[in-house]
Amino acid sequence: MHGGRGNTGIDKRVFGSPQQPSPELQAALGELVVLVRELRQQLPAPTGHTLDVALPDVAPSRQL
Repeated sequence: MHGGRGNTGIDKRVFGSPQQPSPELQAALGELVVLVRELRQQLPAPTGHTLDVALPDVAPSRQL
């Protein structure tokens, strides 16, 4: 870390409050969910399950 010695750990301080996602981001996530739904129908069950599990991490307020 910039020539320091004995530096250990990670600084996990977070400043400010969480912000509402921009309208552009919300629209992009909405489009992503639509495309994932279309793709989901074409995938084998195990792969579709992977999408089902991952989508809440990408778009928590949206359902697959």
